[in-house]
Amino acid sequence: MKIYKFRPKNFPVITLRIADYIYKEIKRGKKEIQVTLDLGRSISKLRVEGDSLFNNGQRCDIEDIRSIYLGVDDTELYAWINDFFFVLKFYSDKYYKLRNVKDLAPTLEINGIHMHRIKGISPWDDANFKVNALNITRKDKVLDICTGLGYTAIHAYYRSPAKLVTIEKDISVLRAAEFNPWSRDLEKINIVLGDAREVLEELEKGYFNKVIHDPPTYSISEELYSLDFYKKLYDILPRSALLYHYVGYPYEVRGIRRIRGNVLSRLKQVGFEFLREVNYGFLLRK
Repeated sequence: MKIYKFRPKNFPVITLRIADYIYKEIKRGKKEIQVTLDLGRSISKLRVEGDSLFNNGQRCDIEDIRSIYLGVDDTELYAWINDFFFVLKFYSDKYYKLRNVKDLAPTLEINGIHMHRIKGISPWDDANFKVNALNITRKDKVLDICTGLGYTAIHAYYRSPAKLVTIEKDISVLRAAEFNPWSRDLEKINIVLGDAREVLEELEKGYFNKVIHDPPTYSISEELYSLDFYKKLYDILPRSALLYHYVGYPYEVRGIRRIRGNVLSRLKQVGFEFLREVNYGFLLRK
């Protein structure tokens, strides 16, 4: 298996609203400004000198802050790198964007589809609810499928399980996460880079007793909702292992049963016992 070494970039990250606050404080004549540069995780001090703004050896032109302040897209995040600000979005085979959510833990957009719930809840809190469903203890060995920005893996890590492994197939997703202040604890977690369908075949059978399966939406990752995938997952788990499978409430397609019903039917078909619905997903037991 290929292990991915996660390296947080630790660059300051700001939003339009944070730039607005900084610029207005400068216009008020402030020479020292206290503000978050990591999306609410801590407070830093900025120093104003002439036409420049300084932060621990970094500098930028105040005009650069003004250009962000004058922006119209409050969903964008800006990383302060080598005296300049860069929007955290890029293209490879897909379009990736770290999307601001209330100036706190962002979501990731892939081709315009965001990977977390953001209506009425933060992505960070949503991940915590998913992990809570499994009641992870220090004795548990946890497998997290589809790392994404790492929120579920990080919340599982905070519960100090005996073992924790997370799987992500898209290296571009992990590289985007390295710029996210809320993903930095991923450097403490074992990340396997590979297709989960193939990785499952390499894992020791009976080793992991709790699984978080949080795939992207059905429309872009249908294979992770398939009968074949569920069979592979069932086969590697010991008896009484727990699975939390996030599904969400996808739209109905004309002439086809609801996706949620089909998913649950396939899970039962391979042998999983349905326990209850939790936070838009299913809690099941082998």
